[in-house]
Amino acid sequence: MTQLLSLYRKVFGKQTKSHYLEQYINSQNPNCHQQVEELARDYIYHFSTLKGL
Repeated sequence: MTQLLSLYRKVFGKQTKSHYLEQYINSQNPNCHQQVEELARDYIYHFSTLKGL
């Protein structure tokens, strides 16, 4: 039972940074690979400046 709960938490638990990156990119509706790369760079830049990294 404990293993099942642990697996459940891993699958449905806290979202990762990559999940939020993917949501951000999808919300911008990019038309090409270049736009995806630009959005990823922008997201990472803004995320790192907000966190003070």
